[in-house]
Amino acid sequence: MWLKATFLPYFTFYVAFCQTFFCEDPDLFFTLLRKFDFSREAFQRDASGFSMGQQKKLLLAASMARPAHLYLWDEPLNYIDLESREQIEDMLRDTQATLVFIEHDRHFVDSVATELVEL
Repeated sequence: MWLKATFLPYFTFYVAFCQTFFCEDPDLFFTLLRKFDFSREAFQRDASGFSMGQQKKLLLAASMARPAHLYLWDEPLNYIDLESREQIEDMLRDTQATLVFIEHDRHFVDSVATELVEL
């Protein structure tokens, strides 16, 4: 059995790659985007014109839509609005996957993390 991992980069310039590659389950990907308040017409637009927050949501949805045992996320909440932060927390509590992340938002860390490694 292979370990499946997915990552969320800090920089959003991966968005162009994400739009062509995005995930194994397009239905789940688009469902996640709808949960992040993307309109259906936004699915047809070039993501390079999205705001930084929208680009980050796109990357989050792409990562979350890939079935994995391990998620590696670098500052997942950068540019993310409060409502989306709460949705992300709820979704992460429902997964059995291991998430290794770097994040400065103490509320998010306290809400999601089960173990901490502080450097």
